[in-house]
Amino acid sequence: MQRTFLAVISLLMTFGCGPSGPSTPEPESSSGAESPEGATAAATEGLAIEALSEVRVVFARMSLPPGERFTAPVSDCQDVLVLVRGGSVNLVDSRLPAAPGTSPLTDPAREGSIGRDGDPWDGSLGVDDAFRFGPAAGEGLRNDGDTAADLVVAFARPAGFGFRGQELEQVSESLQAPPEDPACVRPEEDENLPRFVRGAQVPLLRVAGGRLRVRILLDAERNGARYGGLSLLEADADFGVPSHVHPEANEALVIEQGAGTMRIGSERFPVIDGATLFVPDNIEHGLEAAGTRDLRAVQVYAPSGPEQRFRGMAEASAE
Repeated sequence: MQRTFLAVISLLMTFGCGPSGPSTPEPESSSGAESPEGATAAATEGLAIEALSEVRVVFARMSLPPGERFTAPVSDCQDVLVLVRGGSVNLVDSRLPAAPGTSPLTDPAREGSIGRDGDPWDGSLGVDDAFRFGPAAGEGLRNDGDTAADLVVAFARPAGFGFRGQELEQVSESLQAPPEDPACVRPEEDENLPRFVRGAQVPLLRVAGGRLRVRILLDAERNGARYGGLSLLEADADFGVPSHVHPEANEALVIEQGAGTMRIGSERFPVIDGATLFVPDNIEHGLEAAGTRDLRAVQVYAPSGPEQRFRGMAEASAE
């Protein structure tokens, strides 16, 4: 069975702006019981919509039951990035003949276009593995296991095609029908880049003497993820981040574990397990660590690019 898109996701958005400051909605169950209206209400709770010029990245948390499939709404104007946090899923493709024991990657026309050179991919994704959906419809991720798969899904769009004004009140519906526009032209070389990564094989970047550890899973240069760069962050309990800005990029974080305070503009937000934080471009922000819990978070920059600074910082830290 293929679940409808809105029945299996729970949108998680907490926005770091607005006169009264947003609340932090707890992640909802993604069992398929909630209505689209309920998911949207959770996404926009406490949000001063008029204060935002454009939101270019949205997170969703998905619990995919055994035997069910997730097919992303795709277009050249929307990157859909998936990170597996529990269980496993398999790539399936409705455009190719289905045969027991075969994978979409056995099709000669696509062989090598997703998997890494020297690391053939059988279409399976486990914990810490990541995948970028291609712009063509038909690809899906199916849970062939015995337990639910826990997925974090990021929807990223280029500048000018994000979520604006009152559209945020219908964000679920907007994600289901991403924009189509000739201005969203992808370089031809993107078609030959691997859209799948094994998290365990991605280099661990050690910053500040190893107190901050980063794995850049999906980015523009290596995976064609131009609208959103996806990374995993870990940091020591006492590691803080000084105030800084990203002039042309949104930043979004899913806090899986942590304790502290995030300063976003003039507002302050708790960094706690399950929180989701959003930082608009050109807004000063920083992290004050409480010193009681190590940090673990999923991070997306939209567009991708700012995450590359960690490579230089890691090299400098190693010298």
